[in-house]
Amino acid sequence: MPELPEVETTRRGIAQTVIGRQIAAAIVREPRLRWRLPADFADQRTPYYQALNKPLDPDTFLTGLQRQMQQALQRLDTGMPHNPGVKILQRPQGWIRVAKMARQPDPPN
Repeated sequence: MPELPEVETTRRGIAQTVIGRQIAAAIVREPRLRWRLPADFADQRTPYYQALNKPLDPDTFLTGLQRQMQQALQRLDTGMPHNPGVKILQRPQGWIRVAKMARQPDPPN
């Protein structure tokens, strides 16, 4: 499942540095980060993950997330009415193809 372009670019940029290593700390320089970590997160990591019912192992987490996303896309594709203009393609990059539609008339004012 592809990420947003900016996320994918960042992932590729840091991959060689972080793959196979443990990140001990991170500095958040973007104040608009939606969810802040609790101050005691580093010391209480296991209880926090257990409370969220999430695995500590990042590979297990990502594999599960990818599986959920692929199942959701499959449900979308199967549940969609037979519309030849929209199709979810089974490719490694995961594409959604939408056919061009004829121009619709302008609505009356």
